[in-house]
Amino acid sequence: MSVYISTICFVAIIANHKGKSTDISPSTVLLSFGLAIQSLYNFFRFGWSLFEGAIDDFMRAGTVHQLAFVSTLLMIILIFFSVTWMLTGRLVATLHDSAIKDELTQLYNRRALEELIPTEVARAQRHDQPLSILLLDIDHFKQVNDTYGHQVGDKVLRATGRILRLHTRRNDLSFRYGGEEFMVLLPNTDVEKALIVAEKLREEIENSRILPSKKDHCTASFGITQLYDEDWQSAVERADNALYSAKTNGRNQVVAGRHPSP
Repeated sequence: MSVYISTICFVAIIANHKGKSTDISPSTVLLSFGLAIQSLYNFFRFGWSLFEGAIDDFMRAGTVHQLAFVSTLLMIILIFFSVTWMLTGRLVATLHDSAIKDELTQLYNRRALEELIPTEVARAQRHDQPLSILLLDIDHFKQVNDTYGHQVGDKVLRATGRILRLHTRRNDLSFRYGGEEFMVLLPNTDVEKALIVAEKLREEIENSRILPSKKDHCTASFGITQLYDEDWQSAVERADNALYSAKTNGRNQVVAGRHPSP
């Protein structure tokens, strides 16, 4: 029984450290600590039992066996506090995510954009690194809704969000900017590299086969630019103008807004 309990506790420690990476670190450490105490003590108890005589009455067993009750009680207390702490952290994280993420696409929303922009701009300026802005708009989205219904329209938005999450870097930030419009911030990326990223995303969306009809393809238009020595709004307007050019010149293409004239 001692070996079984020790093994179960050891496996639980491994499972705990392979759990959610967003869990509060002290809570996982506390949980592992409680399980480790129980595991080590039961392993010690097993070894001790090998060198003592048969136990006829557990009520009169030695100190080692009596302390098993104490170690179990300590483990229960530590597990209770650590699990409560962990669940509270997950609840807070869930509430935070619901406030800054778009429910449909699971991308950041406009509120998150307003919070994150000053940080990203300041970081780019402090480290003298380029920061590129990518705007994309689903082509003929109203027609998609009118032809296939709003459920398919929602499916297109979800699929676009998934493509942005899968085909951008971990430190890139993707936002649902408007109804069918999205924004991606590309830290440490100049406009030439942003063109490559945008073209890759454009191809992924075109080849995604989101729409029910095999004849129709879902496409998107892209406008990109780089943040120069200017205010944020000027750069966004330049990317928006580039997006407008992409849509008026045939859609399903990438247009870059270059360095503003001095």
